[in-house]
Amino acid sequence: MKIPWYIHGNWKLDSSQLTDLENNLYKIGLVSWEDKMITTYGQDCKELSFLKNFYKERVDEIAKDQTFYNNSLIAFEFWAQMYDKKAIHGTHTHFTNNNVISFVHFLQTNNSKCFVFTNGSEVEIPQQQEGDFIVFPSYVSHKVVTHNSDYNRIVIAGNIKILEHEN
Repeated sequence: MKIPWYIHGNWKLDSSQLTDLENNLYKIGLVSWEDKMITTYGQDCKELSFLKNFYKERVDEIAKDQTFYNNSLIAFEFWAQMYDKKAIHGTHTHFTNNNVISFVHFLQTNNSKCFVFTNGSEVEIPQQQEGDFIVFPSYVSHKVVTHNSDYNRIVIAGNIKILEHEN
């Protein structure tokens, strides 16, 4: 199995931003009791607005790296997810609504490796140290295996969409 992913860089939040984000996730996030995680997916959260410019810059850099910045109209979305002990997130893709590139930014990981790419029978475990920003095609299946640590694992995930494209 060969998954075309790469690390776009390593950026960490300062400790006060990370603490604020964790506290806000308890207040604003939707709880998935089945998966034991909190997510802001599908919500417009003003509590995440302090990150919008940072992710806009990353999205523009990725679009330039992938060579569609100058000939495409792009948009992006991002959300936060917090995984409690024993949390999981089943196999899925982000290949809907014109999504072409997805990303995951590991904000608090304790360097555990829970995020994996899979084809159903094999897995590929990418590097995922705190601060790593991984980029991959939206059609790639991935999941979060059981998080077995006593701390909350926090990530920002997102998608880049191509709304219009000129040849």
